[in-house]
Order: sequence, then structure tokens, then C-alpha cells
Amino acid sequence: MNKCPPTTSRRNRHGFTLIETATAMMIISVAVVAMCELLTAGTSANIRGGELTRAVNLADTIHEIALGLPLDHAGRHVTGRFASVWDLNGQTFSPPIDGATTPIADYAGWTQQVTVQAVDNKSMATAVAADRSAAVARLSVVVWHNGQTVYSQSWLMPGDEPQ
Repeated sequence: MNKCPPTTSRRNRHGFTLIETATAMMIISVAVVAMCELLTAGTSANIRGGELTRAVNLADTIHEIALGLPLDHAGRHVTGRFASVWDLNGQTFSPPIDGATTPIADYAGWTQQVTVQAVDNKSMATAVAADRSAAVARLSVVVWHNGQTVYSQSWLMPGDEPQ
């Protein structure tokens, strides 16, 4: 009887072929690259969100200061750094200021820029010539960080009721 050595069939082998291993490595590599890009995008979005939050707070600070001021200070005793909303017109604060008008030293590179415009009583969207006696003014604040505009906002500031 002639005995032949047993033949090795594919079913009896254990492990992976080189093609299977290379395919698995490619799939894993693509997944790792995609995950790294996702982390980078998330980090960038987080940084932009933090900047926007800081900019909104800096604009709101100017709004709060303006809310404590009369639109026109005619006939009033002037105290503090600003006598009326109009005194904010054209002001640029770098470093920005807080609600007590104190510069915030930790905010290097940030700037608050303020504009005040008189508006038409009949059309609040229409600016009129600079008139400190106007009944309504538009206060606009632009917040910059390292020379880039991060946020801008405008509010209408009504004057006092006529006596």
C-alpha cells in the first residue's frame, strides 16, 4: 500500500492571508485618518465658539454701560467717564473695557469699537445726520480679535420722555 502524504487544503489552514491582512490595515487606516480629521474640526469649532462667546460678552458690556447713560446729558450733572450715550461714539477700547469701564488686561488682542448714530423717528432703519438731540439713537458695537471681526451688534437707545 502506497501511502501519500496528507494534502493541505484551505479548510485546514489557520490565520489570515496577506491580502486579507492588507485589506484590514487599509480599512483601519482610513478610519484613523477620518477620526483625526474629526478631532481637528471639533477643536477648531470649539475655539471659534469660545471666541464668539467672549465677543458677545464684550459687546454686551458696552450695551450695559450705555443702558446706564442718558441719551442726552443736557442739563444734567455729569459724573463718571461718560456723560451720555453720545460720548461713546467713535470710541475704540483696546484692551476692551468691563462694565466699570476698567480695561481688561487679560484680553490682549481684543478690541471694542463703538458707533452711535441718530435715527429717524419714523423709520428706525434710517440713520440721520449726527444730532445729539435726536429722540432715538442706534448704538453699534464691533468686536475684533487680532484684527479679525468676530461679532457685531446694534441696539436702539431711546431718549428720555419729553417733560
